[in-house]
Amino acid sequence: MQSSILVRYSEIGIKGMNRPFFEKALVHNIKDCLGKNKLAYTKVNRYRGRIIVFIDHAEKATHFLKNVFGIASLSPAEEVDADIETLKAKTIEFALEKGLNKNNTFRITSKRINKLFPYESMKLNEIIGAFIQEKTHAKVSLEKSDINIRIEVIDKKAYVFCQKIECHAGLPLGTEGKVACLIENRADVLAAVLMMRHGCEPVIVNNKNIDVDLIKKFCYGIELKNVKNIEDNTVGVVVVGQTLKDYKKIKTEKLVLRPLIAYTDGEVEDLYKHYKDF
Repeated sequence: MQSSILVRYSEIGIKGMNRPFFEKALVHNIKDCLGKNKLAYTKVNRYRGRIIVFIDHAEKATHFLKNVFGIASLSPAEEVDADIETLKAKTIEFALEKGLNKNNTFRITSKRINKLFPYESMKLNEIIGAFIQEKTHAKVSLEKSDINIRIEVIDKKAYVFCQKIECHAGLPLGTEGKVACLIENRADVLAAVLMMRHGCEPVIVNNKNIDVDLIKKFCYGIELKNVKNIEDNTVGVVVVGQTLKDYKKIKTEKLVLRPLIAYTDGEVEDLYKHYKDF
């Protein structure tokens, strides 16, 4: 059985009439990520509120997909038909694989995205939970369960999984225009990454040969471009990593953004490490 990956987003969900544009951009960036990392996939389907990637090596793919801006969380999952008996069979299989027995606790967490599915989420939790309890004699614990078996019903399929990987969220890279990023230190690199998380495409000005691998780590959906100076391009916005402590004027007529202006040195270092180690 081929595996799948459930992709969730957050900020995109409040974009109203422009929502399809952002969803399509996220699909494009997901495909670019898989392609750049030589991960073959069968298809990427877009539904309202979810994107589903069908791929053989789901666990390996999540290692790279978690760095695609716009993705709020990921879940490697198994797809089954959305009927109650099939779900019972798959969830008990999951429970036994996870070692559930009378000495463990569990819970069922379901979400009915397809409202035509006959069972509401709470009812589905009850039916599947009672079935697993009957088969394993495990106790239900809604607060601190040892195993949380999750179900999402989408279209005519259901997806069963346990893992939910939190990601960076934000907006898909390339949906909010270009910014010229003046790179002179690590704080400037971090400032570029923060603008990328807001959907901006960076154009790099790096005359001091600062390591920009952190920027490259998130460049899915675009090709990173470099210029010699901030005036040597048509981009109207310049981004720097200055804080109040090291604030200085930049010699340009362009708009200058300082996303780290209110940060302390320690906060800058912690945030840089967060993105580097994630």
